[in-house]
Amino acid sequence: IYLELEKPSLGNNNADQQRACDAVRKKLKYRSTQMGLKIIKSLPKILREYDYRITATVGLRRDIAEIMNIEGGNTKDKNYMIVVDMGTTTIVAHLVDANSMRTIDAKACFNSQGIYGREVTGRMIAAERKGTAELQQLLIDDINRLIGGLAKDNKVNLKYITAIVCAGNTAMGHFLLGLPTQNIRRSPYIPTSVAPPPLRAAEVGIEINPRGLLYSLPGISGWVGSDITAGILATGINEKEEISMLVDIGTNGEIVVGNKEWLVSCSASAGPALEGANVECGMRAEKGAIERVYVENGKIKYKTIGDLPPRGICGSGIIDLVSVLLNEKLIDRSGNFIAPKDSNSDLIQYFDGIKGFIIADSQESQTRKPVFITETDIESVITAKAAIFAAMNILIGRLELDFLDINHFYIAGAFGNYIN
Repeated sequence: IYLELEKPSLGNNNADQQRACDAVRKKLKYRSTQMGLKIIKSLPKILREYDYRITATVGLRRDIAEIMNIEGGNTKDKNYMIVVDMGTTTIVAHLVDANSMRTIDAKACFNSQGIYGREVTGRMIAAERKGTAELQQLLIDDINRLIGGLAKDNKVNLKYITAIVCAGNTAMGHFLLGLPTQNIRRSPYIPTSVAPPPLRAAEVGIEINPRGLLYSLPGISGWVGSDITAGILATGINEKEEISMLVDIGTNGEIVVGNKEWLVSCSASAGPALEGANVECGMRAEKGAIERVYVENGKIKYKTIGDLPPRGICGSGIIDLVSVLLNEKLIDRSGNFIAPKDSNSDLIQYFDGIKGFIIADSQESQTRKPVFITETDIESVITAKAAIFAAMNILIGRLELDFLDINHFYIAGAFGNYIN
């Protein structure tokens, strides 16, 4: 916020700190403010050099307005935050203009915790044996790399990144803060915390403004995390009269059904196949990923994100491809390839002894290697689809509803953005 402070006089000789805090309280209508020693030391010089015209960066910690930074002049336009989706398989970070709340840029990476298992259960077992410190550090390092890349690419000084908001399943939220996870996976599935308070990002090693705040969105339970809270708020299903369903299709899938009167949720472990992991040529939904597969004039065609030569295939492309293979009678309902009697026969080959279908040959791909899907990959997709559908079916049944009672259907994440 930009502030023009009243200059001191014999009739108004309040201390510099009090003068700045009073101005912030008056502007934001908060009763309590606080600032760190480093900022207090800088006040005499800044106030007098800039004629008591300053920009204060303020974060809210419960009912306290924390002054995280003070600069001379009007620098309101230099205010940024990071928003992170901590997925079990993929971590996505957005650089956001904190004034307009507009996303400036985004980056993603695979979650380095995968060395301890594709599912969160394996990671919780590892944390119980070795402690959470190593898993926490892997996550923090991933987040810091993404922040560093976003800051460098967009020429943003880290001191102007004053907040980070993180969401994810409950286990990922615990790993972020280094909290014990052992009770999440044991009945009655009790987390350490689902609503941690705002804290200094530096406390967990996140590299933004040294006084920048980390906001962990509140979760719901041991197996329904803050990513679902974010999804509910983004879709507004908690404000609708009609019944809606929100599906977060990920390694740790989550489903919510309800309206403004009630909401019921459950989790469904789908595995990482639909995020492009655990698939031979799978990749995240980013430039060069095959996002769509279709048939045109009897030929199987594809479209990539960014219309670039393919590097692999992402979740939405995998779903399309399996659908096309089934409709074209190239696979049976079990996902096994059937020998075709047309031009597609040359596209079915063996890869390390497993049958597969080539969607893009080595001449077309960026990597100069074919992009293909195998029977093992298709089995992973079938398993993931079965897990999600079973959870949806059970949840609908327990609520004594029918799928026809669902008026709005939402699919979260990058997978939801690209799915046909």
